[in-house]
Amino acid sequence: MTEPFEFDDVITAEFWQEVSTSLILLEESDTDEDISQQSDSVQHLIRFVQNYPETVYLINSTDTDFIIALAIITSAGGGVYLVSPTSNTSHPVQILLPHAESL
Repeated sequence: MTEPFEFDDVITAEFWQEVSTSLILLEESDTDEDISQQSDSVQHLIRFVQNYPETVYLINSTDTDFIIALAIITSAGGGVYLVSPTSNTSHPVQILLPHAESL
């Protein structure tokens, strides 16, 4: 996620703030109930990335596999990244998994 910014965390954070980009991390133990207890705005972003992903990737790791999905939400290129271990059984992850391309 920092590659376009020469791997500079500060420049990446500034850009993300400027164009309204968010990262949502669902942990392995997070459930649909946990998601439903989040604010309405977070739930809306999760639903948006679940329903309108631009890209969905499967990242293979020696310990666990992850899914990362991106939905663009602004005309300036701002978006929402949703990241989760593939072992998470929540509805958003299960909807996105069949669309994942391996990296």
